[in-house]
Amino acid sequence: MASTRQDQAVELFKSGYNCAQAVAGAFAPDVEIDRDTALRTAAAFGGGIGGTGKTCGALSGLLIVLGCKYGRREPADMQSKAEMVNISQQAIKIFIEQTGARDCRDLLGFDLAAKEGKAAASKDNAFDVCPDLVRTAAEIAEKLLQDDQHE
Repeated sequence: MASTRQDQAVELFKSGYNCAQAVAGAFAPDVEIDRDTALRTAAAFGGGIGGTGKTCGALSGLLIVLGCKYGRREPADMQSKAEMVNISQQAIKIFIEQTGARDCRDLLGFDLAAKEGKAAASKDNAFDVCPDLVRTAAEIAEKLLQDDQHE
């Protein structure tokens, strides 16, 4: 297996998992869930949430990882809820700053919700950027997981 979480995420993506699964699966050991659970949990988030071209699956995978690590475990724990909102917003902001957008249709330039859009994206090799998006999300996850202010 690859040496870094970023490499692991890209390898998972290239092996056939969707972008959300790749990020969540690579970080499963770091957030105390088993890889199978991470892969199944993230399965519906690829292609911009269920193939709709909305929020990039790599970003969704990143948010799943952060939720597993920092999400509140008790309904009355409002501090954890506020911290989760804060770290999620940080992750989204960093992702947009580094990639230029958060939705697949903007990142790829095609409407993936339309059959014609998905076919045109494939024909134009628009999905070639996806491994880079997976790597970016994994880099952000690693940074935020190591940030002591959230522990």
